[in-house]
Amino acid sequence: SKFKIRFTSNVQFKRIMDIANEEGTIATTPTGYSTELSSSIGEYGAQFRSTDIPYAHTPSSLPTRPPPSVSDNVDVNPSHNSHDGIYEIDAYVVPSQEWNEEIIDALNIVPEHQVLEEGEKKKKLFLLGAICIFVTFVLVVIAIVVVTLKKEVNNDGSDSVSNLDQNSTDTPSQAPFESPTTSAFAGFLSTIESLYDGSDQFATVFSNQSSPQYRAAIWVVDTASIAGINGSSTRMISRFSLATFYFATYGDEWSACGRGSTYCNKSQEWLTAANECDWYAIKCNDDDDSSITEIFFPPNGGKSNNIRGTLPHEIAFLSKLAVFIVHKGPISGPFPDWSKLSSLQQVLLNNNQITGKFPEYLVRKNPLLKTIQFNNNRFQGQPLKANLSVDSTSLLDLSLNGNNFTGFIPSHINKLTSLTTLNFGNNGLTGTVPKELYALTNLTKLDLSSTNVHGEISSFIGKTSQLFFFGAGNTEMGGTLPIELFSLSKLQFLNVSMGKFHGSLSESFSELTNLKAAILHNNGFTGTIPDGFERLPFLEKLELNMNDLRGSISEELCDRRGERFKDIKNLTVDCEKVSCSCCTNCPNAR
Repeated sequence: SKFKIRFTSNVQFKRIMDIANEEGTIATTPTGYSTELSSSIGEYGAQFRSTDIPYAHTPSSLPTRPPPSVSDNVDVNPSHNSHDGIYEIDAYVVPSQEWNEEIIDALNIVPEHQVLEEGEKKKKLFLLGAICIFVTFVLVVIAIVVVTLKKEVNNDGSDSVSNLDQNSTDTPSQAPFESPTTSAFAGFLSTIESLYDGSDQFATVFSNQSSPQYRAAIWVVDTASIAGINGSSTRMISRFSLATFYFATYGDEWSACGRGSTYCNKSQEWLTAANECDWYAIKCNDDDDSSITEIFFPPNGGKSNNIRGTLPHEIAFLSKLAVFIVHKGPISGPFPDWSKLSSLQQVLLNNNQITGKFPEYLVRKNPLLKTIQFNNNRFQGQPLKANLSVDSTSLLDLSLNGNNFTGFIPSHINKLTSLTTLNFGNNGLTGTVPKELYALTNLTKLDLSSTNVHGEISSFIGKTSQLFFFGAGNTEMGGTLPIELFSLSKLQFLNVSMGKFHGSLSESFSELTNLKAAILHNNGFTGTIPDGFERLPFLEKLELNMNDLRGSISEELCDRRGERFKDIKNLTVDCEKVSCSCCTNCPNAR
């Protein structure tokens, strides 16, 4: 058997040697120990071979049973084997006789099987330690990956939000969504992929880990559990659509209710675990599915909402969305494809910077759509193509004022039979106003101001009996004012200034009993100023200057000058041609 001889100190080693010497096996001192020790104990004797230790002699008297035979090359120098004062030698011992128990106890001889067991234990401990180190390494790597992904989700919109053209159909150069590889993330991507109708757009946006869509998907999956929506594909899609909008429009920089915003009720803050129906500007229906029906960012007191960036296509995944309103974003880029929003009723994006062509499908494919307001943007091209088959009979308001539209007004616009507001003002439109336009008998507002349209006002205007606003100022239109114009008893605002109109002003103005503003300056009107203006009880603005009119403004009109309700607040004439003691622009006005 193999035994281990353990020395706990120099003193102990010396004691062992003294005992051995007394027994007649060895005589030595605790210094200068051999690096090679061999003991051969015969029937009644023992020897220790050493270059430094003298050979022992055969004892004259031995125990009843002599010590075992020992043979091994060992290092018995304590300085070579010291571990906190412990000194060890290894030896092979053949236990043939009982040995002095005092020596055995002092030597602390350990049987071979225990040594083997101790070796096995060391191996197991080493293996266990290696496994622990490996597991720890794996956990650290996973933690780093998770933190990195969360940082990608939580980055400020200004850091890396992609301004990709959301309508791009380019094939990506690498495989999409290489990370993360969690089954939840892959499962969610599988759910929304079908919403892209097999287009290349899905691969394009998810091959870019900085895209709003990719960041939104990570956020949705990451918060699904704490939001309590695991298994609810409807809510996950809703949150994905809103999160994509958030990242695409730099939500962290919004004027109100972005993450961490101080200008927001915390219960309305975006991208929290709270129900998305409680977020600022969001409304949902009362059904069990709580589908989103409204996204409405109201005017911010005349200031920008700081909702910039581009509108994402993914808003179209909100199948029950009826209202989308963002005033003064300023949102930029082209208008996305929302043709599948069959429940859409109102789209108001006034005072933004949206570019590209007018999305005709809004008129063509949305039977419930009632309001389109894209005033003061940067749209271009012709607003309604000549070959467009207009099927919408529900559209009430088409307001495109202040864009870069060109071309002409198509005659088939009369198919928008329910239209009450048509505002094409401040564009580059040309051509004549088609008489078919006046067939829109429900019109209450028609604004063609500051365009390049020409021709005369058609007598068919009399059919628009509900009209209260007619704007044709700063155009190329001219001719005389048709008598049918004065049959519009509900007319409140008339602007034909800075045009090419001529002729006399009819006494029939007195029939426009609801008229509040008659803006007729910078034309070629001639004759005397009719007395009919005196009989307009609500008149607040009368601008007749820069014409060739004569006569005087009655004292009755002057008595109504002031700043109160129903007072005439602005009254202008050509002072050198018309006598007026109260006109705004005359030097002697009171």
